[in-house]
Amino acid sequence: MVLQGLFGEDHLETIAMKNNLAFLYFMMNQYDQAAPAFEDVLTRWTRTLGEDHPFRLKALNNLGRVQLKSGALVEAEQTLLLALTLRQGKLGADHPDVIRSLIDLGGAYLLQDRLDEAMAMLKDALAKAEAVLGEQHPYTFEALNGLSDVYVAQNRLTAGVELKRQGFLRRSAFLDRMLWVTGENAREGYMRLHRPEFMSYLQLLAQVGGPDSARLGLEASMHRKGLLLKITSEIQQIGRMTQNPALASLANELRVARESLAKLTLSGPTAETAGRHPEALYALEQAVNELQGELGRASAQYRTSIAKISVEALEAEIEAESRGPYERFLFSLTALKTARTTWPRSLRESMVSWNTRL
Repeated sequence: MVLQGLFGEDHLETIAMKNNLAFLYFMMNQYDQAAPAFEDVLTRWTRTLGEDHPFRLKALNNLGRVQLKSGALVEAEQTLLLALTLRQGKLGADHPDVIRSLIDLGGAYLLQDRLDEAMAMLKDALAKAEAVLGEQHPYTFEALNGLSDVYVAQNRLTAGVELKRQGFLRRSAFLDRMLWVTGENAREGYMRLHRPEFMSYLQLLAQVGGPDSARLGLEASMHRKGLLLKITSEIQQIGRMTQNPALASLANELRVARESLAKLTLSGPTAETAGRHPEALYALEQAVNELQGELGRASAQYRTSIAKISVEALEAEIEAESRGPYERFLFSLTALKTARTTWPRSLRESMVSWNTRL
């Protein structure tokens, strides 16, 4: 390693690079290499920074995550509990690193079937994440999905679906923020990255079954499949408006507000937003909504590009007396085509049953 040759094994820059390498092994699911790498980093940061330095505690918690992924549940619980205790003492109860530890320890309890303890940890993590980081921070999504998994493990499927749906709708709003300010390839990458979460929701709907689950599955497919088209259309509309002297100022204000909202969502609390991060996000979101409203009033085409279509609106159209058998048949074909490509088998069967009642 170049830094090791330049500065020595215990230089902070060398240890930081080793920590990054350990985390890369972890993200690549190479746990046999990640565990000893984190152990080495722990030893060196203990010697250079002390037992309770945030850098060391981050490596300690990540070692616990590696142990958890490796199936060493008892060791993982001990490591994660130690990391949580030290972080609470050093950083305070509401620090983002404490939230990270709560999520991981809750996951360890869930895997050990200690559901009451998992529930308590993840409820605490979710409440803190929403209050400190906002509804669309990665830690908030992890806590929400973990809590849903606890409900499912308790066979409380309705509660599990409610939380998964809440997470799905928040994720759709998150993607709407992020994808608007990314390139086309990055937008597709974001969609692929979060596809497992989407499929987990559909699989739970399939497990529950019935017409209500089918309708929720249709709602989910409409949201996710239409998102890229909606964003692409809106970006094109804004681009055209910047060429219109009467709308250019509003269009540029919207672009800047969108970019600011996306950056702040990804960054988490900053020096300027510490202690009021959710409020800062809300203020930016309101600014975006107001600018969209102004542009919508000025441009019917833009208003159409941001319009939302609900399952209920589709039902109303289909069930209107003016609709004949041919239109109903076309809708069924479209819905079933979507179901064949994205939904688990049992949910597709529910969708067939639901369509026969239209």
